[in-house]
Amino acid sequence: MGKTRFFTGSYTRPEGHVPGGCGAGILSCLLDEKSGEMSIGTVRTGLLNPSWVLPSPDGRYLYALEENPDEPGSVVAFQIEEDGSLVETDRRRAAGRASCHLTCTADGRELFCASYLDGFLTWFRMEEGRFLSADSVSYRGNGPNRERQEGAHPHQAAVHPDGGFLAVCDLGSDRIRLHGLPFSRENPVRSAALPAGYGPRHLVFDPAGGLFHVLCELKPRLLTFRIPEEDGMMPRLLEDQPVLPAQYLYGSDGVVPSPAALRMHPSGKALYLSVRGCNRISVFCPDGEGIPRWKTDFPSLGVTPRDIAFSPSGRWLLAAGQDSDAIVPFSVDEVTGLPAGDPGPVLGCGSPSCIAFAAP
Repeated sequence: MGKTRFFTGSYTRPEGHVPGGCGAGILSCLLDEKSGEMSIGTVRTGLLNPSWVLPSPDGRYLYALEENPDEPGSVVAFQIEEDGSLVETDRRRAAGRASCHLTCTADGRELFCASYLDGFLTWFRMEEGRFLSADSVSYRGNGPNRERQEGAHPHQAAVHPDGGFLAVCDLGSDRIRLHGLPFSRENPVRSAALPAGYGPRHLVFDPAGGLFHVLCELKPRLLTFRIPEEDGMMPRLLEDQPVLPAQYLYGSDGVVPSPAALRMHPSGKALYLSVRGCNRISVFCPDGEGIPRWKTDFPSLGVTPRDIAFSPSGRWLLAAGQDSDAIVPFSVDEVTGLPAGDPGPVLGCGSPSCIAFAAP
């Protein structure tokens, strides 16, 4: 069992939600799948807050956004060299400030960028690591939380496994926005409503594609929806449950739990999520109906676990401690998807915000 390459995005300057931002840029790293030891290979500098990175499905390119709260930032395309270094091939401005998430279709021809502050989703047509065209849609809406839901705030976009539609978490309006694919401004936009004030942040689809699970940020809840087979019907809410046991959600220490990342183990047998504030990682396993049920939780061993990611083998879970400037590897049973064994050696790096394993 050899080494696997992954890329880490970071915050390169202090921001309101990252007061200690000190990242160098995009790190190209290696993980030893046997020992869990990590090492930094190359560093791509000269970028402003490349907080989210995304390898192309064919493994040839890496896309990164620049999260700029003051003005629309760029989405940058890089060719991945044999040693993991990055050579810029193109860049294009995204609509909206504070771009925060990227996703693409399975063929890599459509790339989507969610911009948090201004409520925009930008759509790019791609070919060979270059931007052919760009368009955008703007969302409207709000929620009961006056500080965080004064307007639409798309936080993540995810493509359904069959490629039929794109789902966008709109934290500001408590909605999951649904777009048909291939993407077009003419396609009608549908939306599934969440309980008021929950603030959806990230979602994942189950392996079979019949359910999706939504991690909420403003209320620490995990929701499960069933996707209807009939066209035009809205997803149906099946389950609404807390992300952690009560002692972490309603403790006397005044810490406010803030869910961050949601990832499905490659086996499909476990769903992991990270929670900032209490700095824990929670593990859910699907029941006979596919609905995740809480199984266990453990400390993230870092401050502000902004992102988590599984190695392709499923043997390791990496947790990015944004405010402790480190990535921690946790051993995982590759068959059951459950935690197994001791953590591996910690990798120090400034303000890590995203972990993305290179496509094989």
